[in-house]
Amino acid sequence: MERLRAKVRVESVLASSPSSLAGRYTSASSELGKTWGGGFTSGKDLYLFADGTFLYCEWADIEPLTIYDKGTWFTSKGRLTLASEPATPSSLRPEAEYLVVRRPKRAGEAILVGLRDRLPDFEAEAKDDPVFALLLVGLVREKSFGATESRRLKNRLMAEARRPDH
Repeated sequence: MERLRAKVRVESVLASSPSSLAGRYTSASSELGKTWGGGFTSGKDLYLFADGTFLYCEWADIEPLTIYDKGTWFTSKGRLTLASEPATPSSLRPEAEYLVVRRPKRAGEAILVGLRDRLPDFEAEAKDDPVFALLLVGLVREKSFGATESRRLKNRLMAEARRPDH
């Protein structure tokens, strides 16, 4: 957290319950798209479900939404940790640990910053515009959802985006 705060004003988001962090987190956030003035040709989405499970998906203009990893997640000491299913090859997994932050005066915001790769990327990119760099490296929560919507969405994604042959 100190490394982030050295370059940009952020606050830790502490989860009161798994449902408080449940939602769709994306590298292709609407705010980043507005800053760029356009859309995206690819992206990464992390779905955190209220039951403590997750799905990690990628998509591109030439690839449909595809599940690359699934497993469980939990929070401890201001960090979010993903525990992938053992069958997932490590090369397909997202980062395992994230800081969960928000910018001041944005109560509902949650941005995940991966500790292994994305935090060093942020430090390298944050020189001129640290807020833009945060949006660029983070996974921004675009949508929150509760237990009922979590179940429906998870079932739909498993039916439509699971591609074992990939």
